Amino acid sequence: MSVLWLNSMRILLSLRALSLLLLASAVTACSSVHKLPETPNIYSAQAPYPAQNIAPTEQGTTSKIYYVTDRTPIAEEQVQTGYNKTRSASMAFGEATVAYDDEFTWEELVDISQTKLDRQDVKVEITSVDELDRFPATPLIFSATPNGIVINPEEKEQYRLSTETMKTIVAERLKSSDRKEVILYVHGFN
Repeated sequence: MSVLWLNSMRILLSLRALSLLLLASAVTACSSVHKLPETPNIYSAQAPYPAQNIAPTEQGTTSKIYYVTDRTPIAEEQVQTGYNKTRSASMAFGEATVAYDDEFTWEELVDISQTKLDRQDVKVEITSVDELDRFPATPLIFSATPNGIVINPEEKEQYRLSTETMKTIVAERLKSSDRKEVILYVHGFN
């Protein structure tokens, strides 16, 4: 699944970064339950997860994560629940909610995320997928002219508007963060 994931703006948290890995491989249905993935290499004994930098309002058992995907959406009872394995001609931008096992507190999840303990006991579930915008299908319609290739103006404008929508939403979330950072996870590349 070739997916870019953008975390909500508390990006340095290990649990949120772990969610990126989970979502990249698991956004095939909301009811999917998975175990907590391994801690990213960026967090080690030398540079542990900076839990103290996470706002108290964000210290919980759910995470909001932005994503970009070129996969085909799937729906159950006319409600989008995720994406399947087939590629779509268009790219979508959205927000997914990931819920961690309620049996654990924030502090326990932080501790577990920094150890090599068996993570089978920590369940992670994608509880919602909200597609916020869909870009036009590619390749964009174009025509060959004596002066070169010209992209259809309506499609070009729609693509620009979708790009602006995505940038605006991410910028709004970054405003609420002390750290203006984003983690990009490119499945199949990282």
